[in-house]
Amino acid sequence: MIGGMTSSRTIIAADSLFVALPDRRALGHDVEVRYRDRSIVVPVLDVGPWNVADPYWERDARPASEHGRGVYRTPVNPAGIDLSDATFFALGLHDNDYVDWRFVHRGYVALPWL
Repeated sequence: MIGGMTSSRTIIAADSLFVALPDRRALGHDVEVRYRDRSIVVPVLDVGPWNVADPYWERDARPASEHGRGVYRTPVNPAGIDLSDATFFALGLHDNDYVDWRFVHRGYVALPWL
């Protein structure tokens, strides 16, 4: 989607580090995303990937996409978070996989796992 525009009106560049979560209220917040021994803090700049009104984290629930439900698009995988290409590669992913994520405060610095 390089050259496209996110829900926050950000033009996507090849080095754009961000994620998408399925509710507009998450826009502008920072999240820490972890994959294996890597961690990165990035902003939420887009809404998706499959839904646009599924704040599953507020209900301590699982994403609707895990049950095959999508409002924006029909899910082809159970993703409840979408990573930009740059975020995907910074975390060392080679294919779709499970990641851990959480909201963090501005200025939060992710520390390596010990």
